[in-house]
Amino acid sequence: MDEIDKGILFGMLQNCRTPYRTLAQQFNMTANAVKKRVQKLVDTGVIVKFTAELSPAMVDGENCLAVIFTDGGEDADELVQKIGSHLLIREVGILSGSSYLAMGTHIGSESLRDLGSFLRGIDNVKSVELHGLVKDALHGRKTILTKLQLRVLHCLVEDPRMSTRKISEITGLTVRRTRLTINKLLDSGAVSLGIRWNLSAGEGFVFLLKIRWDDKTGSLGNVLLFISENFPVAFYGPLVSATESIVFAVFVVKQFKDADSISKKITQAPFVETCQALFGRPQKSFPDIRSTHLTELLKNAGL
Repeated sequence: MDEIDKGILFGMLQNCRTPYRTLAQQFNMTANAVKKRVQKLVDTGVIVKFTAELSPAMVDGENCLAVIFTDGGEDADELVQKIGSHLLIREVGILSGSSYLAMGTHIGSESLRDLGSFLRGIDNVKSVELHGLVKDALHGRKTILTKLQLRVLHCLVEDPRMSTRKISEITGLTVRRTRLTINKLLDSGAVSLGIRWNLSAGEGFVFLLKIRWDDKTGSLGNVLLFISENFPVAFYGPLVSATESIVFAVFVVKQFKDADSISKKITQAPFVETCQALFGRPQKSFPDIRSTHLTELLKNAGL
């Protein structure tokens, strides 16, 4: 993947219905060229699926991350299933060194404590590092969805990229009203139309760097500026702890050795205390509290 692929992925992460011509204008290329790149990303498995999901705010939730360490005696696939069985967990991946990464949505500090207790109570688990994450651009806003919006959303859940015309045929709305309803859904902050990706399905290697910085000599802004300036293509974004001076930075590199050089350079930054590389397999998705709540909303609306 190159910088254009990266830009397309982030554009579709924000809104998977973004027209090809809009993306094409950003990269000074034709809409057909963008379409071919998107199709390649789908065919290679980098784009796993297009998604229509409730935002964390719709369940009064915030994103969280857990790194789970085991004694190595577990069946990895069974443990992934066990971790993913918790209603707050959305994705689980296997890391190197008898450890696992879980992503989810928690609702307040009590649910975060309960999640930690659940994970620590699983057989073969030795310890759990649990972080609530700083709100990002996809956190959204809590709002009440109208019956009309839910009718349109029902179609988008089936196919997030369903054409406006087809949605209008299914719902009986005019094309114009359908388009306005989709735009209002997105503007409300209640729903995100994006993608699930598997960055390791491309031609490179994916890894996380767990970076702890010293608040006396630097800040999160210093860390992110240093990373983005030195690794503008390889850096795919941060997952920032809400309680500690820690950020999990996502990287995609062409060769395994590049991970070591990136780690060494970041470690040398004057405000960085520690830097640990985490490698793993693709994550498996599970129905979580947001998907369950969305199902309930649609069911209660008779859809």
